[in-house]
Amino acid sequence: MHFLSPQPSFTICTLPDGLRNLISFMHLHFDKQEHQPAMIGNRTCLQTLPIFFVGSKRGHRVKELGSLNELSGELRISNLEDVIGKQDANRENMHCKDKLCKVIFEWSWGNDNDKEVMEGLQPHTNLQTFPSWMLRPVGNSNTGLLLLDNLIELEFINCINCVSLPPLGQLHNLQFLKLESLTNVKHVGNEFYFSGSTDGMNEVIRVFPALKEFTLEGMESLEEWIAMKATNATMFPHLERLDISGCPWLKSAPLTGQCSSLEKQSIFECEILSKMRNGLKE
Repeated sequence: MHFLSPQPSFTICTLPDGLRNLISFMHLHFDKQEHQPAMIGNRTCLQTLPIFFVGSKRGHRVKELGSLNELSGELRISNLEDVIGKQDANRENMHCKDKLCKVIFEWSWGNDNDKEVMEGLQPHTNLQTFPSWMLRPVGNSNTGLLLLDNLIELEFINCINCVSLPPLGQLHNLQFLKLESLTNVKHVGNEFYFSGSTDGMNEVIRVFPALKEFTLEGMESLEEWIAMKATNATMFPHLERLDISGCPWLKSAPLTGQCSSLEKQSIFECEILSKMRNGLKE
């Protein structure tokens, strides 16, 4: 048997214990935690696993993902509050899963060790979509080369303890960016565009060179969004759509009249930015 998908038309309390002996599954689909078989890690041939629910009991811990290096496509890892810390998260071996193109990390509630857990959930560099605020430079490079430079889509949602943003502007392939409900971020500036010093640099710095869509939503404390402080910087050269909503205190945005590629913009519940429409391409 290579495929198992419990259908919603049947009432299933638990799956048979004997399923743990069927290790040749290549595709496993379920949407409820009670349908998840124990000891998934024994199924090393598994290629499709849309969701994995982390549990505290034996056979359901995060280390079950450690041996599943054939997984491809999309994987959602839920209940990460049950991961103890960085060492526990490392057992997931995300850096070995080079066939995954999208990973979703999901907590039901926050813990004090969330940052430590994220450190341990380091994905493979081939990842294209990764909703995470953890971006790490390669070595001591000051050239904008990041570990996750292949990212195409990135979302920050409900990161309520985040007070500043990483240098997302250095992600050369990023096309879609959404910042939502980062309620403690008050300022967006140089730290958002580039890491390190630009002094003495002669070449043009391209910030967000591939970004097409940018969404700012529910940034309740955001007061200032300024351009990069470098005369040799080119910002958002391919931005086509900008959506800003629920930012009541935002007084400035660097794209006003400066983004010739912009085709569509929406500003909602941002009274102070009402004048920003002038000069933008409808």
